[in-house]
Formats: sequence, structure tokens, C-alpha cells
Amino acid sequence: MSVQHLGVAFGTRVILADVDFELEAGGLHVLMGPMGTGKSTLLRSLAGLNRRSTRFAGWGKVVCLGRQLAPHEWGSDERLQLVQQQPRFLMLTVLEVLAEALRAQHGPLTPAQTAEQSEQLLRELDQTALLAHLRRRVVDLDTSLQRAVAILAAAARRPKILMIDEPATGLSDYDAHGLFDLIRRLRADATVMVVLHNLRHARSLATHMMLLAGGRIQASCSVDEFFDRPPNAVVRQFVTTGSCHLPAPDADPSTLADDATPPPPLPEAALHAIAAARRQDEEAAAAPPAPAAAAAPPPAVATPAPAPAVPAPPVRRYKVLQTNNGFELANSIAATALPSSLAPRGFSWVVPGRLAGCPMPGAVADIDYDLAALKRVGITKLITLTERDLDQAALRRHGLTNLHLPIRDREPPTVAQTHMLLTHMQRLLDKGESLAVHCLAGLGRTGTVLAAWLIREGGLAADEALKRIRRIDPAFVQSQEQEQFLFAYEQALTQQLL
Repeated sequence: MSVQHLGVAFGTRVILADVDFELEAGGLHVLMGPMGTGKSTLLRSLAGLNRRSTRFAGWGKVVCLGRQLAPHEWGSDERLQLVQQQPRFLMLTVLEVLAEALRAQHGPLTPAQTAEQSEQLLRELDQTALLAHLRRRVVDLDTSLQRAVAILAAAARRPKILMIDEPATGLSDYDAHGLFDLIRRLRADATVMVVLHNLRHARSLATHMMLLAGGRIQASCSVDEFFDRPPNAVVRQFVTTGSCHLPAPDADPSTLADDATPPPPLPEAALHAIAAARRQDEEAAAAPPAPAAAAAPPPAVATPAPAPAVPAPPVRRYKVLQTNNGFELANSIAATALPSSLAPRGFSWVVPGRLAGCPMPGAVADIDYDLAALKRVGITKLITLTERDLDQAALRRHGLTNLHLPIRDREPPTVAQTHMLLTHMQRLLDKGESLAVHCLAGLGRTGTVLAAWLIREGGLAADEALKRIRRIDPAFVQSQEQEQFLFAYEQALTQQLL
């Protein structure tokens, strides 16, 4: 596969500006980069998953297995697969998950044929430990085995290019290397591209290294060159520290530190995408708001008025909690696209004027710049999910406060933590506060909490909550653990309420 001048934007936010790389046939290519730099966005875009968003814009030349694909065709070649752990798979048995993939590849199969071919696949890829678990539900397996099942399901479709996003996150070294043995075996039939964050893991697995930062590929070279003879200062800093400091491709130079190098000019295609998104925002702002998005004052606590009749959401599997105001808010998600040109980069309204997601203030621009922008669009309180709390003095300077629940990067909270946090959030919303939920990049932990709020307050099932939240930003909810948590959280609510 050859990629030239690829770029991706969501609305006015440019994630990838000018990406170039080639995947050598039969290679095991490891993609690394700082947190929130667009690695998952790149894989999801190539797989065609981001095209579902009306705010998505892509550009560049992609030649996949000899076929040139325009952006609206990305993901249309089934010979390219992205490993996905879909929430609904958790409640299926290992055999049922593999059977679905095998039928997609071979057509109708009898139960006996399905069992035979599943066992053959496990033996072929030296995953015989799973033979004893074929009739167990995926949700009941260890995390490392769950991920192996997801990889095997993709491998069963016999792709020529297989992409895997962060397969080793949260695993012990022992379990990670067991998963890497499986990934190495896939090279016999496919070119493999893997996103990793651990430098030791990358060095042990890769045949080729790539570094993505600042919306561009900063290096594409051999493993020895990457680690022992870094081709530039950016790679040298990344190998030494595990990160590198480059501004986002669309960063405003006036907001950067004096010693920061401004990003290169955006390509013409990116400027066209931004202009089109601004026109869309202006048209949405000029149009009369949809009735569902109107934010009515909450009823008085002492004398609550009867709740108005509200249409049921598309999917409901359990009774909605008795929080009528939250239900109404949850069902107005993305009902209108408010312009966010005054907000910090990466800011998105989930419920217009009431609930939003964003990156950590100060993560890219100056913290005072970000906090002033949040205040300007009406945010009154921040929900902080990073392990490190926000600068309280900076919050006070802008008349803001925050609620801090530390969650480790790419991991979900516990069910108990989520229940506590969402209860507190809804009380704040009922009092008229406007909330902005943030982690570091404003995608994984932020998207997980926002989706959990939709499940609890809107009565949505986990898969529907994910669809809704990803209409706003397809990069919301970054890891398999976070997706799995949302499904488990829905199950916990079901058991509590039915």
C-alpha cells in the first residue's frame, strides 16, 4: 500500500495534514507517536470507518493492492481489514465470532464445517489454547484472549493488509509477547501495520518503524536506524523520552510558546476542508434551531412539573433512570451543529450549550487561552479525567471550577466510579451548569464518559451510544477496554433496573 499526501479533518479541526508512507509487502510495520496525534484516526480512516461522520473530510492518494482509492472509497477493499472488538461480540462465544468471519469469507457453512474450520484456523496460527474455550463467551475470557479472538476474527477473512490498533495496552509483558507471536504468524499471508506505544515492544516486533507527529510522518525507516541511528531530532527525542513535542498541524502560531517551532503551512486540500466546514457551521447557526435541541430551564426541585412526553431513543433495553431533564438532554445530542470557532481546538458540543468534550486546557495552546475560550462559549465547570489535576489558580483566573476523577490513559473507569461521576454531573446539569468533559487528547476517556452518560441518562444501549457519540467525533472512545466497559456498564444498569 502506498499513501501520499493523506490528510483528515473533522469540521475545522485538522488531525492529519500531509501523511506519506509505504507498506512493504509481508512487512510488520509499527506506527508510533505521541498521545492524541492521530494514529487511530489514520487507521480508522483507511478502514473507511470515519466516512460515517458528516464532519469528516479526507484528501490524498491511497493505492491499496494496486487500486487507487479516492477518500470516499477508503475502506471499500475488503482485502484491507482493521481489527475491531465490537461490543456485541462480547456476548457471543468464540466459535460464534469466528463463524461470522468465516461465513463472510466462504459463504454459508454448516455447524460442523464452522467448527472444523475454526479449529483449523486456531491450529494454523498456533492458538490451540483457545480450542478449550470455543464455546465460552468472549466476555468471560482474559483480556489477552479477547484480543486474540478479535485478531483471529479479522485473520479469518484472509486480508492482504491487516491493521491492529494498540493490541498490547494494559497487558503484562508475558501476555503481550504471546499476542505478538500471533501477530508475527499473520505475516505469512498479510502485510501487518500495528500501532504501539511501548518502545521495547516495538523494537521486538517490528520489521519497519514509522513515527507520526504533528499531523505528518516524521520518519519511516528500519528498526535499527530508528532506535540506534535516529534520522532526525524528532525521532531522537521520541526514542529518548517516549514522546516528542510538535504542535498540531492546525495550531495557531500566536498561541504557541516562544521557543516552539510553528507547524508547516497546511496543504490546499486542508484549507478547502476548513472553509467548507466553516460554511456548514455558519449555515447551521443561521438556521432555526431544531425543537429537540432547545434547552428549557430545569423544573424546580421543590415542585417538579410533570415531564413532557419525549420520544423513545432508537434503542432501549431497560427503563430510563428517573432523571427527566437528563433524558431530554441526552436525546438532543447532536441535534444541531453549533459553530465552535470561538472554542479551543478539539472542542465539540455533545448537547448544544450544556455538555461538551475537549482536550485538556493547556495541552496544546496556552492554558489561559484555552480556559478563556471555554468560558467564552459558555462552559461553567470542567470534568477533569486526567491523572494530573488542572491548575486551580488558572481556573480561578477565569472564574471556572472543576471536578476531578483521575483515570489512567486508554483505560475505563470502574462501574462504581462512573455511577458516582454521572450522578454528580447530572446534578450539576440540573442546576444549570454547562459542563466540558476532558482528558488529555479529549478522545478516549472523554468519549467513554460522554457515552456512559448517554447510556445512563438517555436510556441508550452501548452500541447506540457509541454510534451517537462518534457522529460528533469518530475518534471518541479509543481503546477496546473502553468499548468493552460501555457494554459492561449497560449490563450493570440492566441488572440494577429490571
